Amino acid sequence: MKKLLMLLSVLFVCTVAFAHTINWHVGDQIISTTTCSAGDSITPPTVPTKYGYHPKEWILPPYITLEYIESTGTQYIDTGFKPNQNTRFLIEYSLATTQEETKGIAAARTRYSVAQFGILMSQNSFRSDYGNGTAEIKYGASFSNYVNSKVKADFNKNITTWYNSQNDIIQQLSHSVQTFQTSVSLYIFALNDAGTATVQPNSKVYSFQLYDNDVLIRNFIPARRPADNAIGMYDTVTKTFFENAGTGTFIAGPAIGSIQ
Repeated sequence: MKKLLMLLSVLFVCTVAFAHTINWHVGDQIISTTTCSAGDSITPPTVPTKYGYHPKEWILPPYITLEYIESTGTQYIDTGFKPNQNTRFLIEYSLATTQEETKGIAAARTRYSVAQFGILMSQNSFRSDYGNGTAEIKYGASFSNYVNSKVKADFNKNITTWYNSQNDIIQQLSHSVQTFQTSVSLYIFALNDAGTATVQPNSKVYSFQLYDNDVLIRNFIPARRPADNAIGMYDTVTKTFFENAGTGTFIAGPAIGSIQ
């Protein structure tokens, strides 16, 4: 009995990166519940039990947020939104390997040069597609600067701007203003070419925000669902988990938090 009470006086420290719930039991009866966040010190309840408490259930949150998710080249996210001339998205990503061919970072098109919207990247150039036009620019820096290094792209209607990890502008491309809407939805980690996911890169995505005429309609956060370990992106706007629409499984980055 003395040994049990001594154990109950010890502080517990939460070492996981996300908040979770601990149910304290006497036998099978829940007597107390504690929420534990990363690094918190918690003291087990001490009253009014005669025999002491024990933690029986560590309840994980519905979604664990990740630093990034990585596609190996066959996984992608379908945003469910068909871009138009007033669409904007911001994406923070990095290429995991050298891309000798042009790859779709986030893009959709009815067909080539018809109702297209998105950004692509290759070993030699940045590219953006808007309406019936394609703009491409060669970059002078070594491609190795963009492998496993964060790049931020802001495709704001007819103007696309790329930034490096220090928020310096790398490149900017512009198109003539047009009126259009794609017949297919925007994909992340791929080009949606008339309904088919193509030119998929091996890349990481850290964040993605999508706007329709300046209204935020998607705010994607990389996430894992503990219930089945599915890896995808959680949208805080629609409160929906978007799973992999391709084959295989995304690679999960480090856990950094949780969504309750």
